[in-house]
Amino acid sequence: MFDRLFNYIDGQNDQGMKLDMTSPVTNFVQPDDDQNTSFNFTMSFLIPEVHISDTPVPINSEVFIEERPDLPSVLVREFPGFAHDVDFIHQAAELASDLQAAGEEDINMDTCYLVGYDAPFVIVNRKNEVWF
Repeated sequence: MFDRLFNYIDGQNDQGMKLDMTSPVTNFVQPDDDQNTSFNFTMSFLIPEVHISDTPVPINSEVFIEERPDLPSVLVREFPGFAHDVDFIHQAAELASDLQAAGEEDINMDTCYLVGYDAPFVIVNRKNEVWF
């Protein structure tokens, strides 16, 4: 997923334009089945504001532009380190458990965002989040 999106911002678009890498990189996670044993991940880069009115069109058919409405307030759990999918899923489960223990009832915990802020070469003080 990352490589396809990176290629898009590296010039594989209808304008051949290179776009600045933005942060955070988000992964929207939603169940693929009723038992929550399989999940769909949708990775997203943010388009730099300077390109919003003339966003280059992706050449790769697996890359698409999605306009999202502003997110409502989200509940966030932040954690450090090099995070892999299993780390994010663990943190999402911890956040869900904490929210349930706090009596939060009106939160859709079937879907979440896994969020990373750092480039791969950043070694220390890495920031990751899970959003509900």
